[in-house]
Amino acid sequence: MKLFARMMDTSPKKILFINDVWDHLRSAFGCRLCKRITVAVFFSILVIEGGILFFSVKNYERDRLLEVEREAVVVMRSILRSVDSKGTLDTQFSDIFKSLRDGSVLVGARIFDQTGKELTRFGESPGLFDKAIENPSQSIRRRSNDNTRLDVLWPTQRVQTPYLVLSRIDTSEIDAQIVAFVWRIAGLVLLISVFVTFVTMLVLNRMVFTPLISLGVRLRAVGSDPNNPENYYLESQRSDEWGDVIRAFNRMLQWACVNLEMIKRKENELQVSKEEAEKANMAKSEFLSSMSHELRTPMNAVLGFAQMLKYNPKEPLSKSQEESVGHILTGGQHLLKLIDDVLDLAKIEAGKVELVIEDFSPTEILNECLLLITTLAEEHGINVSVPEEAMEVPMVRADHTRFKQVLLNLMSNAVKYNRKNGTVSITIEKVADKMLRIAVTDTGEGIHEDKQKELFKPFSRLGAETSGVEGTGIGLVVSKDLIERMSGAIGVESEVGKGATFWIELPLVDLVIDKATAA
Repeated sequence: MKLFARMMDTSPKKILFINDVWDHLRSAFGCRLCKRITVAVFFSILVIEGGILFFSVKNYERDRLLEVEREAVVVMRSILRSVDSKGTLDTQFSDIFKSLRDGSVLVGARIFDQTGKELTRFGESPGLFDKAIENPSQSIRRRSNDNTRLDVLWPTQRVQTPYLVLSRIDTSEIDAQIVAFVWRIAGLVLLISVFVTFVTMLVLNRMVFTPLISLGVRLRAVGSDPNNPENYYLESQRSDEWGDVIRAFNRMLQWACVNLEMIKRKENELQVSKEEAEKANMAKSEFLSSMSHELRTPMNAVLGFAQMLKYNPKEPLSKSQEESVGHILTGGQHLLKLIDDVLDLAKIEAGKVELVIEDFSPTEILNECLLLITTLAEEHGINVSVPEEAMEVPMVRADHTRFKQVLLNLMSNAVKYNRKNGTVSITIEKVADKMLRIAVTDTGEGIHEDKQKELFKPFSRLGAETSGVEGTGIGLVVSKDLIERMSGAIGVESEVGKGATFWIELPLVDLVIDKATAA
């Protein structure tokens, strides 16, 4: 009753202990890693205990057979000692055996003298052959196929009489005893396995899994709230490896806090720098736009007066004066071109480029550009060729003025960066996606593939600054932006020593109409 009362004790301490154990079990078996370790521990114990059980069964069977044999030896000794003489052995032996047969493990026997002569037999005949008595100094055993009988040869010293005995022993109950033994041991093994696994999981859960799960929760929390790592420190007074892990985790969080603070400070600095740079860039663009307009007015006046001086029939110039005025016009036109490029770049950076999209034939603009480029080409000894089929092309949709600006820039570059007495060829063809490609090919020195990416960056002239060729490195940048704003594309193909081909692609009018119809 005292034991029952202890088991039924519901004191607060015991309830808290049970709840604590239950919480540990629930957390342990709710962990995927815990389940795997539990299964591994459980089956490892089962395998070990199964091996032990196998050998235990073998030993148990051997012990039971020896025990039954000892019992049969005792019976046989009693029978042989109660016989008066060899002459009465047959009669007395049978009578004594009949009186002992019920409940006895000895179910049959054959008696021999020391010469091997059979003196008598009774009950079931042993399965051992007579030749087994040829070596009477040792016991011989053999079990029947159905495991219900055991045949044994006992030498004289075993039965402690001057007789050799071939006996048959009943072992029919041993198999049932072995089965019962296996069930008892198997139940015990299962109980031990469950208990050891249970205790192992409790210990591992308290010492490893609970801290591991807590660490995982903190890591996920830090991942979802990376801006506040200082809120997720772990406390631990342990001095083992797990304590080292927690301290390393806290150091990592501390390092993250320091770096996060530095990153935030750098972000603020970069944001301020970005805003200042944007303001400065906007101010620069506005200044360039304003200055370009301011410079164009006096420059146009200078060019106008120079032209009046050159072409005034009433006051003709001398040869030296005409050359000087020519230099004024050439320099002024070049400066005006630079001002236009700077103005376009400023508009692009300020996002103030305005386009007037219309349908037109590129042939008209091509002819205008050819007229404008002829003088420059003749000065450099360059031959400009345009195939006849290029004069009959479909209409495109783009900004008429800006397209002319881009095409003239490509053609003038092809002349300026060409070889002496070289050629410039212009081709026009339809390409994929209903686009019209206009390509300008020169016979200059070409552009290395690694440098082609730099062509469309502002102020990049790829070393042409020292070549004597006038330019600012702005024209291609402006051209690329304008063509892309007109839903087109621009590119270059070149091989060193074989010249370069600059091409632009613009949408055909048919494509624009198809898109409008589909919409």
